[in-house]
Amino acid sequence: MADLITHLSTTDLSVPRPSVASVSEVTCGFTCWRPRFLRRYANPKIFVAIFSLIATMRSAYFVYMIGVMSTLEKRYAFPSKLSALILIADNISGMVMSPVIGYLGTKFHGPKIIGWGTVLVGLSSIVSGLPYLIYGPATHLLSAETLGIKSSSSLNSTTKYDLCSLSGKPETCQDADRHTFVVGAYALLWAGSFVNGLGNTAFWVVGVPYLDDNVEKKNSPVYFSTTMVIRYSGVALGFLLSSFSLSLYENPTITVNIPRNDPRWVGAWWIGFFIIGFGILLSAIPMFMFPVTMKSNKKQEAKKKMSFTDALATFKRIITNPVLVFDTLGGAMRVIGWAGYYITKTRYIEAQFRQSAAASSFLTGSTSSVLKVIGIFAGGLAISKFRPRPKVLIAYVVFIEMVCNVFILAGIFIGCPAPKFGNIIVDQNTAKASLLNGCNRDCSCTTSVFQPVCGSDGKTNYFSPCYAGCQVSLTNESYSGFSQCLCQSEMDHSVTSGYCDQECNTLPLYLTIIGLAGIISSTAWAGNFIIALRAVDPKDKAFAMGLIGSCMAIFAYIPYPIIFGFVTDAACLVWEESCGETGNCWLYDIDKFRVYLHGTAFTLVMIGSCFDIGVLVYANRLKNLYDDEDDDVQTGKGNHEMSGANGIKAEEEEALFDASQTKSNCNHN
Repeated sequence: MADLITHLSTTDLSVPRPSVASVSEVTCGFTCWRPRFLRRYANPKIFVAIFSLIATMRSAYFVYMIGVMSTLEKRYAFPSKLSALILIADNISGMVMSPVIGYLGTKFHGPKIIGWGTVLVGLSSIVSGLPYLIYGPATHLLSAETLGIKSSSSLNSTTKYDLCSLSGKPETCQDADRHTFVVGAYALLWAGSFVNGLGNTAFWVVGVPYLDDNVEKKNSPVYFSTTMVIRYSGVALGFLLSSFSLSLYENPTITVNIPRNDPRWVGAWWIGFFIIGFGILLSAIPMFMFPVTMKSNKKQEAKKKMSFTDALATFKRIITNPVLVFDTLGGAMRVIGWAGYYITKTRYIEAQFRQSAAASSFLTGSTSSVLKVIGIFAGGLAISKFRPRPKVLIAYVVFIEMVCNVFILAGIFIGCPAPKFGNIIVDQNTAKASLLNGCNRDCSCTTSVFQPVCGSDGKTNYFSPCYAGCQVSLTNESYSGFSQCLCQSEMDHSVTSGYCDQECNTLPLYLTIIGLAGIISSTAWAGNFIIALRAVDPKDKAFAMGLIGSCMAIFAYIPYPIIFGFVTDAACLVWEESCGETGNCWLYDIDKFRVYLHGTAFTLVMIGSCFDIGVLVYANRLKNLYDDEDDDVQTGKGNHEMSGANGIKAEEEEALFDASQTKSNCNHN
């Protein structure tokens, strides 16, 4: 009898219960430190808040880079083609690492992968600001007078760069202050972008499937729309921060006597990189505290069991999925068109509407970002409320893209008249412009510095006082001009600094048209996102996101900066040249620029819409956009296993937590 009692007391007579994740997999904390008060934060809403915060800072970094790129070109003397290589560096690393990180995301702690990726993004932003600390501010574009200094042997004189020298003194190429391509600065900018790609890949490839796996499908559109809306505040932050930084001179402690829209102005481009970098590093800390999963279900266990052989089988399923293939190709073309347009938009507004770099960044950020936030949020709410059938949702996406194409095309016809420049002769065969003619041929002028001046007729501009043939500077505290100008009429041989006044009031109309295109197109973003996620089996989601990331890098993110870099450079009239080296573009043919930019964007987005029609043809293959039940049946999970937001019974969580406190390796008693 005693033996029987002993046997019964040591025998587990409880009813078998479904397996659940360990406490470390479903609760918040660092390693073994997982206090009770943090358990409530292991839910999708808190994750979305932290995920969106990181996305905001990450977007701010990329957009800030775009906002200051024209200034970087001017400061370190490189053309838009080389700018494109900086912008694609992150996509090169992302292309290589996306499948690897997608595979690792199925086997290891997802939030920690996201956290370390975020740390890399923060460090890359700081690296991008290092050229200023290493090479210091520019002095080669400004004379002692424009810096408010009466005399300085270390600065270029006004005569050297600005005035006509009939003595024919050649340019001194050994001068340390001359404007040349700074290889070291360019290398740091490229390296920062490359490292950013590694972190960015981990963030999206692992983060999006993690979020989708831990929320109900019917709520996915709202969660993703919320994430994109908050993320887009980063776009606004990036442009506004670049506008603020560029409104300051590169060395904020120096007072310069030129306006911000003067081509020689170099803003404090470096400030934002450090602000954003440290902000990203701080926002990464909470991400490390999230658990492996906020749901205890078979899907997570199935993901962890994925082997290399499974990865090959998954790869085959994905590349033979017509919905996903057409959706990816369509998305790639849309990205090339829209992203290429937006990285060029600030430079275009500078050239077309004669705005400063700071004003262009502000206008781009304030119009594009705010309106798109409204569209994204409205689109997500509409999908969650009305739950349109796959074919209806895809048809809406196609229709929206077609409408937006009309707005893009309209941009070709909205602009300002091209400013009249004296002495510019364009070779129709080579499209190169010559600034030399009889009146300035002996002046030894260069295009090292762009300092436009207005002729005495009030209509004709000249590239610089030298190209106007001016030999005497009349610049003082109240007036900036030049006299004895050989290219002027006999009655008045003087010119004034700056462009000639030219009335143009089309900027508000242009911003309105492009703003409407942005808000309308953004209503389809949540739909595009849901289609991509639902086109694959739940177990293939993380790997599919990694593969899509690589495809987008190859077909979209790498090509678009290159394509639009060539588009931008093709519209250039006058290049910076110093001692046989070509740097940045000083002056654009704004009529060509307008047609090339909008025509290219229109063509690419239209091709993307054609691929979306292919998605529409196969729309019937999408069966389960909004319900979780089908996935639960596939993984053998009943509804009775789920309870509460975290998908684990309260009593099981308590038992797991208590057990962890007594059996954890952290207990050293």
